[in-house]
Amino acid sequence: MTRCSLLTLSLWSAFTGAAGFPLPCADVARGAEAKLASHRDCAALKGEDLMLAPTQLRPMRFEIQGLAVVWVAGQWYDVRPTGESLPVVTLDNGPDPFAEGLVRSPRKGRIAYVDAQFQEVIASRDDWG
Repeated sequence: MTRCSLLTLSLWSAFTGAAGFPLPCADVARGAEAKLASHRDCAALKGEDLMLAPTQLRPMRFEIQGLAVVWVAGQWYDVRPTGESLPVVTLDNGPDPFAEGLVRSPRKGRIAYVDAQFQEVIASRDDWG
C-alpha cells in the first residue's frame, strides 16, 4: 500500500534538502473553482511511495471522503491531510471516484478496491475492474 506521513515527509525533506521534491504536481486548492493549480517542486517518488512537500498539503481541498486529489508524474493520487497517499485509476481524465465506499487502486499491474482509510477491501487479483 502506498502511504506516507508528515513525519516521513519531514525526514525525507531533511535528508534531501530543497531539491528533494523535483516533480511538479497539480491539485485543486482551497477556495479554487474546481480548477487544477500547477506547482513546481512539490512532489517526489521513492519507489511506489509519493512524497509531497509539506507546504503543498496545507492549501489542498480535502473534500471527497476527507481526501484531496493530486496529479503527479502521470498518476492521480488520493491524499489524506496527514500526507498519506493512494494511487487511483484515471477515469475520464480525472481520478476514479468512490463508488459504494471504494475506489480502484493499481497494485503491481492489477486493480485493488480500497476504502477511504486506504485499507484494501478487495485484493488485487484482476488486471482490471
